[in-house]
Amino acid sequence: MLQLQGPAPSLSLIPQPSALDRLTLMRGCSIIDRTRHRCSSRGSRLECRMQGTSDPVSRRRLLQVVLGALVSSTVLLRQDANAATTTKVWGAAELDFWVYICSATGKFCPEMTKVEISPARKVDRELAEALHSIPRQVFVEMTGRKVQELDASVDSDRELVLSLFQKRVSFDPSDLTDQYSLDFDSYLVWKSLARILPSNEERRVFQRQVAKRMLEQLTRQGASAVFYNSVEEGPEKAFQGCSSLLALLKSTGFLEASNVEVGDFDVKYWKSDSPPTTLTVTIDKPVTLQANLQLGGEGTGFKPDVIENMLAVYLESCGMLVDWVSYFIDPTYRPNPDDYQPSQVLCQINVRPRPT
Repeated sequence: MLQLQGPAPSLSLIPQPSALDRLTLMRGCSIIDRTRHRCSSRGSRLECRMQGTSDPVSRRRLLQVVLGALVSSTVLLRQDANAATTTKVWGAAELDFWVYICSATGKFCPEMTKVEISPARKVDRELAEALHSIPRQVFVEMTGRKVQELDASVDSDRELVLSLFQKRVSFDPSDLTDQYSLDFDSYLVWKSLARILPSNEERRVFQRQVAKRMLEQLTRQGASAVFYNSVEEGPEKAFQGCSSLLALLKSTGFLEASNVEVGDFDVKYWKSDSPPTTLTVTIDKPVTLQANLQLGGEGTGFKPDVIENMLAVYLESCGMLVDWVSYFIDPTYRPNPDDYQPSQVLCQINVRPRPT
């Protein structure tokens, strides 16, 4: 789970004795000495021998120590959280321990935040129809099969999962200009394609072909992405072209917002044997977000990463070597890791000029 910002309630166990220390003082038994396989006494002379897992007394004593520590620590966590009057960021170990207590006992869990679903955006009809038709066109050209075969698989899945998707948000599945309808259509198409194209190489080629068609579509719709030789002229115009492509995707309703940041760059080091230049692209609420999340959760290994692949294809056409990786981001801090609600895609693209 990637979380980027936001404070957490105040919690600090550092100024006080740990819960385990408090427990051992009360129980008169310290942490197990693994070299001697026994619990040495603290405060009293009680010794708790650990001769093996078959010893019921030792096992009972161990359970008492562990469970007592969990309960005592949880009480301390709750007291610290409830008594907090100032905002303080929790330490990673403190959060991990709290969640561990939650998982082990089912109690004292961090609160879940309410799931908020934004009203559906309207997607430009020309772009929506292109997103619907391009994967089908590439499928026919690559495999030589009829598009009806793909559509039959899509229709079969639609009957099974439409009601489940509409429990999250209601939409008209026949209206592709509806953000959530287009997302659902993308999920169905790419899920079927994952079954039809099991080879990783076939999938890689398929995604690149779809990305090329999408790049052509956006260029026709007015994106001012310049195609040129960045090896000789530098990468700046290509970086501006990425911003232009994203701006058009925003204006057509495919995404809510975007940002492109370029890492340290000096034209003197724009060489094929120099360290790569990194572009960090942040994409807010793209249309295919839920399709990507669902397919990723199903382990298909094949998702409609339309924007990332399209930017990579564009940069390659400008004479660059490109590799990229993307992450799903929940920009809102939530102490409960089960309360994961990603709304952003963070894409890191490394580029360098192609050797001449």
